[in-house]
Amino acid sequence: MSKHKHCEHCGASMVEYKRGFNVGLARCIYQISRRGGINVDVSQMGLSNSEYSNFGRLRFWGLVEQDRNFDNKAKGGVWSMTEKGWEFAKGNIEIPKYVMTYRGVVVEELPEMVAIQDVTDGWWYKPKVIAESRPHGG
Repeated sequence: MSKHKHCEHCGASMVEYKRGFNVGLARCIYQISRRGGINVDVSQMGLSNSEYSNFGRLRFWGLVEQDRNFDNKAKGGVWSMTEKGWEFAKGNIEIPKYVMTYRGVVVEELPEMVAIQDVTDGWWYKPKVIAESRPHGG
């Protein structure tokens, strides 16, 4: 017997998923930040297949947002870092290590917090470059 519930009307899965912030997502933050962080085409970021597939999960923590108005036909879309994303990348703030999602929406932030340095076991890509980066026009 499956532990997953399904909607009695449409059969859709009714399950919450625990999502964790990990080193692959930290690499995604680095890749978008080093490209200026504004209106970056995710298909041009040089991500691994796993990173490319999971890039959009950064939105669960409010670190990036997809620009749905940008005229771009590229698979993956155009994304920008949020102010929160910049602060996290610079090591200035912590975020919840885990969130619970339901159908792609965060329904709960779990209490354990994490800094970018924690996720990357103390290493970080060119911290001075990230610390001195800012959104274009900012």
